[in-house]
Amino acid sequence: MAPASRSSRETLWQVWNMAAEAPEASAMLSATRWLENSIYHTVPSPSARTFSVRKATVAADGSSRPRSTGDPYAESLAREYTFLAHKFSLKQLTSPGWKMGRMRPQNLPYRRIALLAAMVAGDFRIVRRLLDAKCPEEAIELMRTPLTGYWASRFTFGGASERTFETMSRGSATVLVINVAIPLMIAYGMSHGDDALTGRAFEWLASLPAESNSIVSTFAAAGIPARDAFTSQALIQLRREYCEKHACLLCRIGHRLLAARAKR
Repeated sequence: MAPASRSSRETLWQVWNMAAEAPEASAMLSATRWLENSIYHTVPSPSARTFSVRKATVAADGSSRPRSTGDPYAESLAREYTFLAHKFSLKQLTSPGWKMGRMRPQNLPYRRIALLAAMVAGDFRIVRRLLDAKCPEEAIELMRTPLTGYWASRFTFGGASERTFETMSRGSATVLVINVAIPLMIAYGMSHGDDALTGRAFEWLASLPAESNSIVSTFAAAGIPARDAFTSQALIQLRREYCEKHACLLCRIGHRLLAARAKR
C-alpha cells in the first residue's frame, strides 16, 4: 500500500481509476484503503476534506476540466484545480480513459465522480461501511447515495436538465455491488483470514440476480443460462480465460461443443 505522503501528489480520480482498472480484487482493496487513509490524514478538517474532494475530483485532469463556459460552478472548479495543482504539484492526466459514447446520460463520468464525492463527504471509511453491511440491500443503498446541489439537476456541465436522476438506479447499484463491493469483501476476508466475511460475500453472489450483458446473453443462447450473480460471474471469467484466448480445447464446455460438432 502506498504511503500517506503520496496523497499530496495524487488526485482522488487517479485513485478511483486505479481501483476501477485493477485486474485483481486485492489491488482494488489496496487502492480503496489507500484512498481512505492517505486523503483522510492529509486534509486537516472534515469541512476542508469535503471541499477538497468535491473540487479536486471533478477537475482532476486537463481533458475533463471544465473550460470557461459562463457557468460559475464549473469556473470555480477550474480555479480550485489550478490552485491545488500548483500547491501539490499534481500531474495532469493526458487521457483518463473515460467513455462517453453509447452511454446513458446518468452514467456519464462527471456524475459518477460526483457520486463518489457524495459517498466520502464527511466519512471516508468506504471499505468499513461496505464490510459492515449485513445484506446486499444495505450495500446497494450505500451505492445509491443521492446527489444534491449542482449535480442533482445535471448530467454534465452547463444548464440544468428537465429530467435528471438524483441517485443511481437500483440496477446500476447492484452491478457495482457485484463487481466492486463483493470482490473487496472477498479480498479483505482472504487477506485477514476472515472466513465468515468471505462466505458472506459468496452468499451475496448467490442471492443477487444475474447480470444482464452480452456475455451472459451469449451463454444463455448456447443453452447455459445464468441463474444468479454467482453463475454470471463464473461465465464472464470463462469468457475471459478461455473464449477470448481461443483456448476452447482447454475448456470443458468448449471441448464438449467441439466434440459434438465433430461427431455430426
